[in-house]
Amino acid sequence: MPELAKGHLKPNELDELLKKYKEGDEEAFDEIYHDTYYSVYYTIYLLNHNHSQITDLVQETYLRMLNNLDKYQMGTNLRAWLCTIARNITINDFKKNRHEFAFSEIDDTKLPYTYSNWELDYQIETFKKYLPEQERQIFELIVLDGLSFKDASKELGISLNRTYYLYRTMQKNIKKIKDLYL
Repeated sequence: MPELAKGHLKPNELDELLKKYKEGDEEAFDEIYHDTYYSVYYTIYLLNHNHSQITDLVQETYLRMLNNLDKYQMGTNLRAWLCTIARNITINDFKKNRHEFAFSEIDDTKLPYTYSNWELDYQIETFKKYLPEQERQIFELIVLDGLSFKDASKELGISLNRTYYLYRTMQKNIKKIKDLYL
């Protein structure tokens, strides 16, 4: 199995691979998967830190993508579309689990904590509020919008190495923000 890439393909390159997949090229899907995996994973990770659940939600994201290929508009951003699917699946998973727990016989003081939509939005807004400006921009472009590091660096007019550095720093600061404010 090839090593997972970290979002090096441009949106038009992903569209070309998707076109090839629709024409029957199974390897094209593998390339899409390997190039978009980290974006999907971290979109889910921001909402859910349970690795086994994340793995299931990642698989569900790609299954949902395959089942809804007719809804994707070529020329838009496949990575961003996948991240939107991942975010919605994760939110729906929280809602489903909250619903199941609400009707169970279990003592609700011992239930695991789940997020509501407003709490997820609050968490994202808190990150945006407390991250330094460039890290906030990296958070929005890479994590929320699903851009590649290369595209984000072009959008911000900074080097690719600086983009990687800001991303790593952003991840550390998000952990600190969660500890302090969430």
